Amino acid sequence: MDITSKLALIMNKDRNETFDESTDSLEALRDYLGTVFAALSPRISPWFLGECDAAMVASTTDLLLSNLAGAGLPDNILNDNFYVQVIYNADNPGAAPEGEIRLVTDFTEATGLTVCDAFSANVEAGDLVAVIHEALIGPELNLISTLVRAIFDIVNAGLVTTETGGTLTTDGAEQNVYINNDPAGVYEPLVVQIDFSNQAAGDTVIVREYYRITDGGGWIEDGAVAYAGIQATPLKDVELKPNRFGVKVTMERTAGGAADYDWTAVYRG
Repeated sequence: MDITSKLALIMNKDRNETFDESTDSLEALRDYLGTVFAALSPRISPWFLGECDAAMVASTTDLLLSNLAGAGLPDNILNDNFYVQVIYNADNPGAAPEGEIRLVTDFTEATGLTVCDAFSANVEAGDLVAVIHEALIGPELNLISTLVRAIFDIVNAGLVTTETGGTLTTDGAEQNVYINNDPAGVYEPLVVQIDFSNQAAGDTVIVREYYRITDGGGWIEDGAVAYAGIQATPLKDVELKPNRFGVKVTMERTAGGAADYDWTAVYRG
């Protein structure tokens, strides 16, 4: 197809150039270009075109680009240096995430699986994308992608935080004070504060901190502190680390009687 000639037809530049909607419209041009994208193989280039594989499961983050599979690109070569832009939403042209651009975070050469920061809507089989090196992207788009990632992390942190404080009454067992069991994204809690004002002279309480470091993995203890008797400084701070798969703080009374402990969780918002 001669694109220049087609554009001349669309613009009706002279009487000899008759416009045929079935072949010359912008929609027809779009559909034609779509048929060639799947056949394009990656080259040593700062950008690639791709079509989401027919077997791809709809996802906001995981794109299966079969034309990038087995092409000799090293694993992770696209990580943090390339962006993915959805240039055509096959099911609903013009609707999100068409036009959106996100940073690539992981690439697997054997399958063409390209993981990126989350789009606002699912990318699906048949959608057309461009994979673009950061050198070809202006500072405005770099800034937008950075802001989107930061906003995504903050929003997810807010969505999984269902409680920011309360009162725990010790019962002799190890009890959860604060838990974020399965955050949807990177979560940045700062501190859990526990008030020991009600602890008596014969009481001993152990405060433990746990993290889950793999998806669906078990809790791994990261530290434990025992507090015995009346505390000269009643307010205790348990400083927490950013995490991806979960964090919790527990208390266990090992001596003395039941007592109420107020607590609050402070997270980055």
